[in-house]
Amino acid sequence: MNLTDEQHAICQAARDLDVGSSLKIQAFAGTGKTTTLAAIAESLAQRRFLYLVFNRAAADEAVHKMPSNVVVRTAHALAFRSVGYVYKSRLAGSSWAWFPYLKEKMPRALDSVVRMGRDPTSAGALIIRLLEQFLRTTDGAIAAIHAPYWCDDNVAATAAYAAEALWKNICKHNSTAPVTHDCYLKVFYLQGRELAPRDWTVMLDEAQDADPVILGLLERHKGARIVVGDKYQQLYQWRGAVNALSRMRSDSAELALTRTFRFGAGAAEWANRVLEIIGEKLRIVPAPHRTTVSVEERSVAVDALLARTNAGTLDEAIHGLGRRRKIHVMGGADPLIRLIRGAWDLRRGRSAGVDPVS
Repeated sequence: MNLTDEQHAICQAARDLDVGSSLKIQAFAGTGKTTTLAAIAESLAQRRFLYLVFNRAAADEAVHKMPSNVVVRTAHALAFRSVGYVYKSRLAGSSWAWFPYLKEKMPRALDSVVRMGRDPTSAGALIIRLLEQFLRTTDGAIAAIHAPYWCDDNVAATAAYAAEALWKNICKHNSTAPVTHDCYLKVFYLQGRELAPRDWTVMLDEAQDADPVILGLLERHKGARIVVGDKYQQLYQWRGAVNALSRMRSDSAELALTRTFRFGAGAAEWANRVLEIIGEKLRIVPAPHRTTVSVEERSVAVDALLARTNAGTLDEAIHGLGRRRKIHVMGGADPLIRLIRGAWDLRRGRSAGVDPVS
């Protein structure tokens, strides 16, 4: 394959990595992250690599792009093979499955939070929220620090005690408590398990979206580590992502992929204006070939808008209605409407009946 000078430099840096050393790569959008990692593995055919990706879809795609000396896995897949299979019959798709378990099997724990002035639904939601927060940390036990900022000390301590009791039940092999995928990943971490043997190199993709547990597992690896991501594409901070690119130490200068193959000079110029405003020293180099993405300098009618948050979606929808535009939300507006109604119900002192709001 024809590599850029940046990709050649990264491959050389990877070849120079010692056991226990780390290499960090800041990669802008469309700069060939996967191609670069595949080139690293091909240039070191005698080594074994673990390519750690964020989700199953990314893993299925990467399998067809990586050479034979690379094993592609998600962190959850590794944890499931090691410890998660024990909980297979109890796996639940949502943490809200803990609420009926609390009501049926742990009424005292639930009532302890109810007595702090909450209804059963919001009490259960608070316990669940503490447990979810704990699962996304490397902490060994649940404490008041895992409670939301708006909890007073007494409520936080009571809810933490209940959440710790729920966690202990989840970990028991003879329990009927539902188990989420983050549960067995946390068990995998707490048991001191390793991602790969010492003589393997672990490559972490989308490092900006790694949570503390995945980062902790990566730092525990005794072999070489390569992390790649784009700090400007962090999407999962709401669920505990900490950006491994900024948190993880590097044994060499941080390298970069700046040549995009996704868009040309027009889009790159606007992107670089933003990078300059926020103080970024690197600049995106536009694709050398003609692309389908362009940016119009003149004012044009907007037919589609991208919003990063539910609040942004709602704000644009309200503005559109004010201009008498017809509004359509891709994927449907029902989840957003339920959130709004749930928030309104909470405002009026009623049970929200919506998992994320409750």
